[in-house]
Amino acid sequence: MGVNSICRLAGGVLVLSAACVNFAKADDEASDVFVLTSANFDTFFEENPIALVEFYAPWCGHCKNLAPHYEEPATRLKKAGSIPLAKVDAVAEPDLAQKYDVRGYPTLKLFSHGKPLDYTGGRTADLIVEWVESSTGPAVEIIDESAVATPEKGVMFVARVKAEDSAAFKLYSEVAESLRMSAKFVAGVDAAAKDGLAVYRPEGDNTSTKNNSGS
Repeated sequence: MGVNSICRLAGGVLVLSAACVNFAKADDEASDVFVLTSANFDTFFEENPIALVEFYAPWCGHCKNLAPHYEEPATRLKKAGSIPLAKVDAVAEPDLAQKYDVRGYPTLKLFSHGKPLDYTGGRTADLIVEWVESSTGPAVEIIDESAVATPEKGVMFVARVKAEDSAAFKLYSEVAESLRMSAKFVAGVDAAAKDGLAVYRPEGDNTSTKNNSGS
């Protein structure tokens, strides 16, 4: 092979390499899923206190199947002004995987102000969006007490408070935030009523209302 042939071959490789780099960069720019590494993990969460993160392995078939279903909610939630979605290559970032107890792939965790919460939703775009919205919205839903219905599944706590800025509502909200994945929490606001709490179960039986006002 002559010098000119080598030069042409080298030039072709350089052009091909440049094309690959540009394509990869364009592909990253087109994605709404953030790529996290040990170098940018902490900085990312300084700017985004709440985010859903997927820990994956490049060779994992389940991860490849999840990819399009993860990309779609990232775009939908971005347009809705909700939380961002991110991903970590757990093979390339073993320290992060170990730190957050990643034992299989893919593993999804919701990080909220530094605390990781295991993802318990489905693996389709709609189910991911539904889970994120239910996990990151207000922990307590304000309702009209007259419209309370027995839940089809799970436990529902129904509180009655005098005002949303009351001490009782603040305490109830704190409890709801810590247990939001275990039950549904709703509240009715009535300035003339006594503070109270009832528990509704699927079978229809509920506890008697307890007066928390101390009077």
